Amino acid sequence: MRRTEGGAGAFRYGDIRAEHTSFAGFLGLSCVFTTLWIVRRDSSSIWISLAAICASVLVAGSARADDEPEPEPDVDAVSCPPISRDATTEVAFDTKVVKSPIPEIDGDAQLLAPLYEKLARVARGSNERVRIAVYGDSNMTTDFITGSMRRELQARFGDGGHGFVAAVRPWPWYQHVDVLHGVTKEGTWRVMATSTAPIKDRLYGFANMAGESGEPNARTWVMTRPESDKDKTLPGTRASSAEIFFLKRPAGGSFSVLVDGQKTEDVVASQRTTEAGFVHATFPDGPHKVEAVVKNGHRVRFFGFALERDVPGIVVDSLGTGALNYEQLGRVEETTRGAMLKERNYDLIIFLLGTNMWAPDMHEKWVKTAIASFRTALPTTPLMLMSPPDVGKNNKDWESDPRIEVMAKLFHDIARSEHLLYWDFWKAMGGKGSMKRFAKNNIALRDFVHLTWKGGGIMGRRFSHELVRSFTAYVSDHPEAGCTEEN
Repeated sequence: MRRTEGGAGAFRYGDIRAEHTSFAGFLGLSCVFTTLWIVRRDSSSIWISLAAICASVLVAGSARADDEPEPEPDVDAVSCPPISRDATTEVAFDTKVVKSPIPEIDGDAQLLAPLYEKLARVARGSNERVRIAVYGDSNMTTDFITGSMRRELQARFGDGGHGFVAAVRPWPWYQHVDVLHGVTKEGTWRVMATSTAPIKDRLYGFANMAGESGEPNARTWVMTRPESDKDKTLPGTRASSAEIFFLKRPAGGSFSVLVDGQKTEDVVASQRTTEAGFVHATFPDGPHKVEAVVKNGHRVRFFGFALERDVPGIVVDSLGTGALNYEQLGRVEETTRGAMLKERNYDLIIFLLGTNMWAPDMHEKWVKTAIASFRTALPTTPLMLMSPPDVGKNNKDWESDPRIEVMAKLFHDIARSEHLLYWDFWKAMGGKGSMKRFAKNNIALRDFVHLTWKGGGIMGRRFSHELVRSFTAYVSDHPEAGCTEEN
């Protein structure tokens, strides 16, 4: 969108005309008042005649100015819709338990510019979805941190849908807040995960886990959260589309897609080559249940579902795997992962890893290998490393594991050398000894590793606060952020 700026130095015909008229008026008035002053002292006819002439010149000049046509309006000077006030509303955060200031996002500010431009478009009403992926270990498998982020960011930028949910639950505690999900005929499902249930073919998908069954009528499903009077303002109650991620391969079987119990299509997952498969279903925006139902005795491997809405908004994908670290990211077959990453087309990918330090000295190599793989799939998407949360030396020791501080520095150094973004989760949590404070205040478990719903919520809000603060600063410095021909 071209904008006509009216600041100092702007060259406008109307301004010149106004200045000319003002100057002519000044001369006419000066002539009249000067002549009248003389007439008061010398009332001869010559001075009276001169006063009349000055007055007629002033009137004539004014008439000419009034008769002058107004300049044609500048059709390109179209105003951009304002950014919603909600988008820049500060995220409140806890200061009772965590008293330390929230660190700023570190790295080249230009890396976040595409994300902030898209957020600005959404905040101006553009019907787009901003997608953020967060990879993490067991603290992410509960969706506590990302669930809090999702709620806070969707309250400001719009509910774009819940996002990705794995097809199976590899651990009893695996869950996503604000949606429901599960499988039927649970004993017929083979569960796969890079950490606890590895497989030789490495076809885990981009979320590092999968499940497959060949049992006829075995189902994997996801549904929006039932709406109640108590929590109508929370996200997760509506969806207008679902995408099912699965594996195409030789002898891959087939399945049916059901929406609210009604079959919408049959899908054949068998073909000569092996690759990621996607099937997309759309429906009126509202509460829905989506199922994938195995049809025959051939096994079908499912990766998960993505629920979204056809409205302006933000989506936060929680991609947690128990005991995940950077070495495990290298165990995933890259072609299928890359295809799924491209399908999700993230605007920001965050890695909150480092707690599982089986070989600390190898982490630099593993991190760089993983980053290279993700950059191959999404070369323009900004990537962010976070330092790991504070943890105790063991599940009986209050003292912080000193390796966490080492990992925090290592990841910060890697972020600088690899041109990545960095956010110090450890420092935002309170640094050394913070897990002890969290556990004492019952916002972390007494294993001194895992955050509770309240503790995860505190940290999710602290990061959301920084992201919104940084976005607000960006649009303040770039008032036309998000302005396009379309809006």
